[in-house]
Amino acid sequence: MLKRILTIVLCCSVIALFPPVIGSSPVSAADTKCQCQKEAPCQCDANCQCEHCKTGKMQCEHCKNGLRHCQGKAEEKGCSCEHCKTEKGQCSCRSESKKCQCKTDNATPETSAQPTTAKLFKVSYKTAPAPIPINAFHAWTLTVQNADGQPVTDAEITVNGSMPAHGHDLQSVPTVKNLGNGDYLVEGVKFFMPGRWVMNFSIKTTNKEDKVTFSVDI
Repeated sequence: MLKRILTIVLCCSVIALFPPVIGSSPVSAADTKCQCQKEAPCQCDANCQCEHCKTGKMQCEHCKNGLRHCQGKAEEKGCSCEHCKTEKGQCSCRSESKKCQCKTDNATPETSAQPTTAKLFKVSYKTAPAPIPINAFHAWTLTVQNADGQPVTDAEITVNGSMPAHGHDLQSVPTVKNLGNGDYLVEGVKFFMPGRWVMNFSIKTTNKEDKVTFSVDI
């Protein structure tokens, strides 16, 4: 009897020291730490529902895609793209021939109008997403006016870009879409390395033709 009692006491002691783990699996440090880059921490909107923002684990989808502030509000703006419905990924409103309907448009502020070479037109632009991502597609929206500040609605615009310091040209072929009211959407721009890039735009109407150049540092 004494032997049986000692056996039971010994078993209980072992269980107390080493409780069984049921249904658990090892958790690596990578699963529990924010994987955002230290120099550009996650700054998503408070309502963001991506896995990183909900749990603090894995890498933020928006930072990975070059979007620092996910603020899609489908219920407020009525946008039907996947980004605005789920608050994940990159907004594709612009591919539907309209401006992004997200809360902030994830775009840079529009630049001041710059005169073209022969001063026949004035052109300003903004880019999206912001900041311009490296080695990922982004879009430019050009606003074209004549010398009197009136919108130019019938322009044909061609674009090419280069990185003069390294002798690189764009590896992508941008497309231009007329949005109306003097706005032109340039899609398919990709800067594949950091540094200064030069974008050249040729603007042609029925009886006028001119050029404008913008430089951006990324």
